[in-house]
Amino acid sequence: MEREDSVLTSLFMCDPNSPLIPLVEFNGRLTYESVFTVTEESSRFMLKLGKVAHSAEVWLNDQPVGSRLWSPFDFDITSFITKGDNKIKVVVGNLLCNPKPSECGGFIQWKEKAEDFDAGIIGPVRVVRM
Repeated sequence: MEREDSVLTSLFMCDPNSPLIPLVEFNGRLTYESVFTVTEESSRFMLKLGKVAHSAEVWLNDQPVGSRLWSPFDFDITSFITKGDNKIKVVVGNLLCNPKPSECGGFIQWKEKAEDFDAGIIGPVRVVRM
């Protein structure tokens, strides 16, 4: 039976009005980092990143957990998690088409503007005790 842990509900939230966020034409990788606390033990923990655009690499407590190029962006973090504070890092890469969608030829004809492309962790991000 799954039991959702709310510790990561707002882990990677940011203010969309921040002057640091206008990355409409950004192409590359962004790093999300945070610390969360585990207070009780469980036999198994899963990290569920929800929607990610477009690839994700996960580290927990400075150990590489894994990477995904498509959904589901779920990671078994059981062997990396510790009771107490846990440092999480997620590196997300987006598509080359973000900065210049018009230069992507016929591959993405349905997109007209760069702001039509989602990028980053859309979420919701959750840690689930199994």
